[in-house]
Amino acid sequence: MRFVKINAADADSKSVKRNCIAKAYAQVDKNTETSQTTKTLKTYFNGIKNEIIAFYNALNKKTVASALVAVAALSLTMLFNINFSFAYNAFIGDTELGYVPDKEFVQNCVDNINAEFAQYVSGEDIIKAKITYVPAIIRRAAFTDAVAVCENIKSTSDVMVQAYSVEVDDIAFAALNDKTQAEDIILQIASLYKTDDATQVSFKEDVKVLYEYVPSVIVMDSAAALERLQGFTTLYNTVAVDKKIAFADFAADNGLEVEYLKSLNPKLGEYINTSDTVVIPVWKPIITVLTTDTLSYETTVPFEEQVTEDATIYEGSEKILQAGANGITAVTEKIERANGAIVNQTVISSEVVCEPVMQMRAIGTKERPSHVGTGSFMRPYYGKVSSRFGSRRSGTHTGVDICGTVGDPIVAADNGTVIFSGWSGGYGKVIKIDHNNGYVTYYAHCNSLLADVGDVVEKGETIATLGSTGNSTGPHVHFEVRYNDEVQNPMNYVN
Repeated sequence: MRFVKINAADADSKSVKRNCIAKAYAQVDKNTETSQTTKTLKTYFNGIKNEIIAFYNALNKKTVASALVAVAALSLTMLFNINFSFAYNAFIGDTELGYVPDKEFVQNCVDNINAEFAQYVSGEDIIKAKITYVPAIIRRAAFTDAVAVCENIKSTSDVMVQAYSVEVDDIAFAALNDKTQAEDIILQIASLYKTDDATQVSFKEDVKVLYEYVPSVIVMDSAAALERLQGFTTLYNTVAVDKKIAFADFAADNGLEVEYLKSLNPKLGEYINTSDTVVIPVWKPIITVLTTDTLSYETTVPFEEQVTEDATIYEGSEKILQAGANGITAVTEKIERANGAIVNQTVISSEVVCEPVMQMRAIGTKERPSHVGTGSFMRPYYGKVSSRFGSRRSGTHTGVDICGTVGDPIVAADNGTVIFSGWSGGYGKVIKIDHNNGYVTYYAHCNSLLADVGDVVEKGETIATLGSTGNSTGPHVHFEVRYNDEVQNPMNYVN
């Protein structure tokens, strides 16, 4: 058997004796158990019990008492640290700020308040009063909330009042005396960029209404608050240059006044070097409204065209063998915007509703005889256009009038065959040419006719002279173009 070492501080009562015995049971050497297999366990442990009792009676009673005192002191210390803490009760004048863990905690609150609101008091500190501290011992749960401490500090300033502020990312930009009005302004801003009732709306920033102390100058009515929150705030970025540049040129490149940029960078000289950094302002919206819309629409898929040569069609002419038709695709798209500007578009689905139909077009390769038009026209007379094609109070003017001098030559606009040469009512003396490709041209109000019916004329050949016959107000040629007997605007065919 071997003995187990017992701490004297544990041996001070009957219960401790029992504990000691239990510890001894746990420390029985396994080798001893093996060697004493002939004994019963009961006899073996009774022997251990007697030896421990003898050891306990021999302990120094003074040692036990000292140990108990030490244990009690340690327990009290641990209990204190768990439940209590040293603290300061902070004051500005007679205003209690609250219980804080240290002086730095309060000073940080003051610095943050001064930094946030200095812009409203010409850059001065809002909180200038001296802070006093009274040491205290409090329960750990009794520390004053940080927000409450800051509000108590702000309450000591005569430029601060309580109102419902609209905070954006923890910065108060406007405040109102009515909570409902403040909340309505946020709803108004959110609704500005809604395209319909299904639009999902959120803010990029953390926007909330709080009842707190704010500078009295930012307490305003609803209209002014709405305008303010739709405005911009200034951020400051630090940038580097990739090459040496004059300070004035850098300011001009960034659209800034030299004096203003200098106020932000007082240590920079006439030139900015690559080793320098420059502080520049960046303007961003105070509130960014994020919207998401799901839009369904149809898009046109243009048809393709296949062109083939056809020896049965005259050169310069063509024929549509199969008309093309555009296809249709149904698209569902998610559109994300920031203050109305699209920042992301994602196609959710795309389904072909109708496939496009290929257009088949044949172009002629057959040599064109002289009586067949080329398909393009020249002006029959190079004078001033005095009356254009289109509607008039008296009806539709079916051609263009080109004025000139009586007797000047009029030429054929393209190859063709003369199908009329004579007098025709209001046209007066007129020649009509069939170009044998669907087009017929008229040359009216002529003074003399130089081509007869059946004549084959070439493009640019003189066929008449300019005059003022028929319903005419002066010397001119009325030039008319018809395709499949439908009047066309001649200016679409000639210069």
